Amino acid sequence: MAQIFRTTALSSALFLAHTGCVTSDIENTCTVEGAGLLPGNIDSQQACDIFEQKLADALADSGHAESTRDYSVAISIEKRGTLKAQLVERLPGGETKNYPVAAIDVMDRPMQQDDLGRLARAVAGILVS
Repeated sequence: MAQIFRTTALSSALFLAHTGCVTSDIENTCTVEGAGLLPGNIDSQQACDIFEQKLADALADSGHAESTRDYSVAISIEKRGTLKAQLVERLPGGETKNYPVAAIDVMDRPMQQDDLGRLARAVAGILVS
């Protein structure tokens, strides 16, 4: 079962390259499925915080300005070592836009905190391409 957490005013350019209204103080949703597979010192909320910060860093590194969008991200961690992120943007008028799933594999070792950063960089790559 996924645990749901809300974060406010995410300062990343998550959907800068895409259409939609940029507003501030919108609540964004992050869920983590398979949280029991996170490293022992990280809970679901911390995983979302790490992912969002690493995504903001990756987008800033690629030269994109910061903005805030209304979105949800579902992070899935599978026992066999795959991490996936599915992003959905809530557009004005109630429509949604699904982005391609980003995934990384961690099969040769236990998952580490930096793997959330690798996943965030993969998402950034989709968003800036």
